[in-house]
Amino acid sequence: MKRLTGLAVAALGAAGMLATALTAAAGATEVQYAAEDAAFQAAMQMATDGRVNVKRIAFVKLMRGAESLPAEGTVATVFENGLVQVPTEFEFLTHQDHAGEWTEIDRFFDAVNDFGDYDLKTVPKTGVFKMAEAYLIGRVTGVSEEGGKARVLVSLRLIRIDTAERLWAGNLEGVYDDPGPDFEMVNRHTKMAMERAAEDAAAKALPRLAGYQVLVLPFEGPMGRAMTQNFLGELAKEQSVRVLDLPNGSARDRMMGRFLRERMGTNRQISNSLLKRINQQLGSDAGAAADKVAVLSGAVTMFDVAPATAVDPVGDRLSRLTASATDPRMNPIRTEIVFEAKFRDINNSFGIVAMASGRGIYKPDVLQENVVDQLLALVTLRNIVLLIVVFIFCWFVSRLIFRVR
Repeated sequence: MKRLTGLAVAALGAAGMLATALTAAAGATEVQYAAEDAAFQAAMQMATDGRVNVKRIAFVKLMRGAESLPAEGTVATVFENGLVQVPTEFEFLTHQDHAGEWTEIDRFFDAVNDFGDYDLKTVPKTGVFKMAEAYLIGRVTGVSEEGGKARVLVSLRLIRIDTAERLWAGNLEGVYDDPGPDFEMVNRHTKMAMERAAEDAAAKALPRLAGYQVLVLPFEGPMGRAMTQNFLGELAKEQSVRVLDLPNGSARDRMMGRFLRERMGTNRQISNSLLKRINQQLGSDAGAAADKVAVLSGAVTMFDVAPATAVDPVGDRLSRLTASATDPRMNPIRTEIVFEAKFRDINNSFGIVAMASGRGIYKPDVLQENVVDQLLALVTLRNIVLLIVVFIFCWFVSRLIFRVR
């Protein structure tokens, strides 16, 4: 008995440790996503800063700001890999790509604890620093994770190697908030309304999209992801349009989606070399800057599900209350969805080449099939009681009127 008790206690302890480990692993994953976001912001800020006139950048390290923060290696590795995934014209020299050339550089920077702990003139010009024009170094100043959301605070400096000039510096906040599943489950009524809305919008937009490759970003708004998938399917029916979906499944896709959204917001032209790189990453066949490439973005502006008023006792709820002689029938549900979509040309400063709005309404028909059904539907407990009351009232009135004087 004691042995069984001991085994039970051990099992409970192991289960508790496993649960704790799984929770910690989940939190670590969210922190890594936030570190990716910080890397994206760093690369994009440097790419849009006119003072950053270098292309080959060596990422040195992220120092640990406090003992309470996660080990610097985890966040630093994710941050470093994230830099490479951002679609910019920078060439980041990383520890993974040039492993054997970092020995002396790492030894030098591992000996410092702060930005001011080293003399820039003494930085070794060996290994990877012979190829790089500048190096990026930073410090993790804060990490937090709670309820599926995470933040990573990073302070960074970009230093030119040959002149020791500080080209750029920034304090960044990488964030991650779980966007939910890529595919939303919808009922049949909603799906029918979405299909009609997608068909409506595609008929307006497709004539202007012949020969285009369309990069699809998830729609915003209620049921945005499900509406995106329906519209994507409708576009894919046209053979002259090549559709490239951008899900949230990978760091590359997340960064590509965010990059395109930010560039569309400022209508900034993408250079030929960067456009070629984007095409190659997304699997374009030609990968040439002359390709016709458009970005699809949009939003669901209305999603309405309203029970239509049904004449008693057609509705299911009313039939239960009034004891209809017919079988219960579902109350008709009216589903309406409206969305707007815009197609922007990457080669033309994100100018709009096509735009369309789609509207879909679905309302099932639940009327009785024949006259007999309609008459039987009126045979309800409530209607019988009302009929008796009306009969008694009429009889009483008739007695008053025709009473013999």
